[in-house]
Amino acid sequence: MKRRIFGVLAAVAIGIGLAAAPAGPAAAEKEPGVYCPSDYWAATGYGPVMVCTEFAYYGYQQIQRPVTRSGITGETSPHGDWHHTGTDRCVSESLKGGNFRACGVYESDFGPLMYGTLHVWKNGCRHVQWGNLSLVTEKFHSDSDLMKTTSCK
Repeated sequence: MKRRIFGVLAAVAIGIGLAAAPAGPAAAEKEPGVYCPSDYWAATGYGPVMVCTEFAYYGYQQIQRPVTRSGITGETSPHGDWHHTGTDRCVSESLKGGNFRACGVYESDFGPLMYGTLHVWKNGCRHVQWGNLSLVTEKFHSDSDLMKTTSCK
């Protein structure tokens, strides 16, 4: 009888321990790394530059931040702060001003946002502009000027 009680108590303790352990990262989350949803490089005074999203983990929580990638060195530099990832999906959406491409939704005080690149045709040439898209208002808010791409002659 004592063995049976001990066995039941041990099984309950193991079950509680497994239930209390935090779950690992969801299989649908992006692997840590840099994702660049745009195919176009902005022509800048520093050479070709692209805006991308870097994904990482802070404990078991997926986080993200915008980064710029150099077309000359391939190196990335932070272009914003780390945010907790709400959803790690990538989008290519038509907007009134052009086509918006981004990876990763994050929560802000203004609701869910995506940071990425707006592609615009102007004077027969593709231009890009960096900024965020509010998923509440569906409006793009730029944080850069409209820049020609390296594909413009």
